[in-house]
Amino acid sequence: MTIYGKGKKERQVGKSPYLSKILMKYERTKKYYFEFKNVKYNNYFLSRTGRPLTVEAVERIVKIAGNKAKVSDTIRCSPHTCRHWFAQAQLRNGIDVYSLSRLMGHENIKITQRYLEGLRDSQIVGESIKTSPLMNL
Repeated sequence: MTIYGKGKKERQVGKSPYLSKILMKYERTKKYYFEFKNVKYNNYFLSRTGRPLTVEAVERIVKIAGNKAKVSDTIRCSPHTCRHWFAQAQLRNGIDVYSLSRLMGHENIKITQRYLEGLRDSQIVGESIKTSPLMNL
């Protein structure tokens, strides 16, 4: 799936079957909601008024979702926090830092390496056992 990130930078990302299902539901709802309204924008995500979502609106949506999910008040719920969590989850699940760097759209690997700083040594050691070449002997 092609997305356009910051600076209208194009990149490819994976879309899980679950996300595909959610997006199909969104598309049906959007089509029904805007069926008899004059929508002037072609953006995928629109506000109730049919306008593109602003940065502030996206931040507010993520914050509200965090509250509904009962995310701790000590954790800042923002799009960037979600992106950071995603990167660390990918690393915990075994993606290599080079692939993650490309997936995140980073110009160089040093930017991606910042996401490693939040991982505890115990997490990294645990993952290294699973990916060790010695496991396949």
